[in-house]
Amino acid sequence: MARSADPVLAQRRRRQILDAAMSCFRRRGFHQTSMQEICAEAGLSAGALYRYFPSKSEIIAAIAEEDRSDIEPLFEAIASGGDMIDGLCAFAEHVVTKCGAESTIAAEVIAETLRDRDLSQRFATHEAAMRAKLGVAISAAQRRGHVALGVTAEQAARIVVLMLDGLVIRAAAHGAAEVRPLVDDFRVVMQRLFNVTRPPPTARRRLAPVSKESA
Repeated sequence: MARSADPVLAQRRRRQILDAAMSCFRRRGFHQTSMQEICAEAGLSAGALYRYFPSKSEIIAAIAEEDRSDIEPLFEAIASGGDMIDGLCAFAEHVVTKCGAESTIAAEVIAETLRDRDLSQRFATHEAAMRAKLGVAISAAQRRGHVALGVTAEQAARIVVLMLDGLVIRAAAHGAAEVRPLVDDFRVVMQRLFNVTRPPPTARRRLAPVSKESA
């Protein structure tokens, strides 16, 4: 009787492979790193590696999926009542900081998506899901009366994603030193795009005048 797979072990093996792959990519670049080098770094056989990831493209897709999981709570916070601009800037800072810190890898992955049609399609699917969630968050902020748009929520989401693509390329080209100026500029543009009409309820409470009794 075949032994059932251990999900905990499988998760640990995947983490081991992804960490090893990132170490190799940092040293030699994505395109120059071979699957054999990733095996050696992870301390696993080729069979064990290919059981989880049949190609480097699959590894990159898995890393991108982890990034998507990391940023989903930011969208959920906006949709549930958080400040729209602060939430978007936190999202931008997360993305740009990561690309700035891993500028070599980020630049190579961008280039690889131009060469690898399957990888490009995976990233397009990832972006479409992110854009849809962002549109939901923007619609929620509109319903609360926090932002006023001259475009639809879907159009605004596309504009935000296009801006983020530019920030990612800039951070990949120039590294971590670009992060703070880029995020600051992004905030200014978001305030203009979303025409913030009033602070969210939590901010209004903070800004309420102090009563005589509490003064």
